[in-house]
Amino acid sequence: MTDSGDARPWRVAVGVTIAALVVRLLFAARLPLFPDETYYWDWSRQLSGGYFNHPPMIAVLIRAGTALAGVLGGDPTPLAIRFFSVLAGAVASLAAAATARRIGGARAAVYAALAFAVMPLAAAGLVLATPDAPLLCFEALAVYAVVRALQHPARSSASLGWWSAAGVCVDTTSAG
Repeated sequence: MTDSGDARPWRVAVGVTIAALVVRLLFAARLPLFPDETYYWDWSRQLSGGYFNHPPMIAVLIRAGTALAGVLGGDPTPLAIRFFSVLAGAVASLAAAATARRIGGARAAVYAALAFAVMPLAAAGLVLATPDAPLLCFEALAVYAVVRALQHPARSSASLGWWSAAGVCVDTTSAG
């Protein structure tokens, strides 16, 4: 790992990710639901191991958001339906920044966080409740786990743990 010991750039990367999360949450609350989102919302009312054209993770995230809204005493709103998808996007951004930090240092993490905040898929796509958010989240986590596995001695228990985590993340993308 090329870590210069400078925590300030890493804090900037985390700050960029949090700022992007807040902006996405604001848009998620204000935009009306798109037809695909209402389709996935309907799935969330009858959870299943899979659906006609997508795996189930988006339905699970929507179900969690609407359940949280219900616990808080509210009706399902666009924000409730999108909340965990937007959160998954933030996790993907942090995973990408953390991967860049492990490979290229804290400044690389800032560049990765900035790129992730403005790239079209993340800037627009991670505002909506679509299967892209959980897919991107778990793939970014898988890449981070692979990098960590490669940074440990081969056949070590730490390496095995990281390879296992990568496998779980990749397997979860089939649910994403």
